[in-house]
Order: sequence, then C-alpha cells, then structure tokens
Amino acid sequence: MPTVTYGGQAFECGEKQSVLECLTAAGIQRPSSCRSGTCQTCMMRAVSGSVPERAQKGLKSTLLARNCFLPCVCFPDGDMEIADLGDVGKLQGEVTSVEPFGGDILSVRIKPLAPFDYRAGQFIRFFKDDHTIRNYSLASVPALDQHLNLHVRRMPNGRVSNWMAEHLKVGDTVTISEASGDCLYAPGKPEQNILLIGTG
Repeated sequence: MPTVTYGGQAFECGEKQSVLECLTAAGIQRPSSCRSGTCQTCMMRAVSGSVPERAQKGLKSTLLARNCFLPCVCFPDGDMEIADLGDVGKLQGEVTSVEPFGGDILSVRIKPLAPFDYRAGQFIRFFKDDHTIRNYSLASVPALDQHLNLHVRRMPNGRVSNWMAEHLKVGDTVTISEASGDCLYAPGKPEQNILLIGTG
C-alpha cells in the first residue's frame, strides 16, 4: 500500500482510499466540502511522489507548477509526501557575495546547500533568527544561475536589511525557505495573455 507522509508522520493509504480519507482515518481533520474535486477547499501540495492526473484536473497552471493537487480525488499509486499550501520547508544556504547595487539597494547572493527548485516570480523567506523573518523576491534566473540573488532595499530602521548590510559576510551560513508564490509564468502556453505592471 502507498504511504502518505504529512507533518513528519507516515500513514498507509488503503486500497481505493483517497489521500483525504487516509488523513481523516488517521484523525487529521482537513478542510473539505464537496469531496469530488470541484470546490478545491481541500487543496494541498505534493512535496515528493507522483500525483495522479485526476487529482489536478481543473487547477490553474500556476497551481500545477507548484505541484498542487486535490486530496479528495487523489488515489496514489506510490508513496507521497504532502504539505499544506502555506507550509514551506527550511534549508541552509551559503552567502557568496554581499555588494552594494546602487543607491540603497544591496545585492545578496546565496548558494543553497540542498537541491532548490524555483520559478521566476517566486520569493523566499530569509530567517535572521526564529522571530525575525523577511520575504524577498528572487532576482536570479532559474535555468542559468545556481545561486539565489536577492535585491534588498536598505530601509530606515530596517532590522534585517541593515543587519545584512552591516554584518552579513561571504561564507556565512543562513537559513532560507523553499520558494513560494503563485505570481509566475506557466510555460507551454505561448498564446496566454500577460499583463505586466511596473511600480516605483
């Protein structure tokens, strides 16, 4: 039987049992409504494992790019690790450069110390410590750059941006999150309309 891992716990998914039913049987209450793949209330994200095509039917291309799926109609044929949409894992990265980028902007480059998948338009969380966290858009190009590039605006009295400018050094190990965000281009649809708005 396939194993579904959620929140660090592994559960056996019985024959003809959906992922949602598997979690419910284990005492884990999940938001759900229609239980037929229509309302999308129960949507989750697959961290690893193969997602059956039916479990992604009707989802937007940006959600498919994040490997989202509907557990109420997901009958796995292999092991899966799953997470809530808002849950992102943490990993370590090594600072490879910290340079002024003009004006009050700082360019910070980080080399992830574990495999890191992201798409243009997504962002990461930077953890100065367990209680001081900031979101930064990724300015690097996924297919071309093995490092993550952050353009950090140094804010007046900014607790993280000023700390980066004054204390962050090449070789430092920092904690970052996996990539998040749905504001991304979905490949494979050259006919899709795109509205680009620049601010500032």
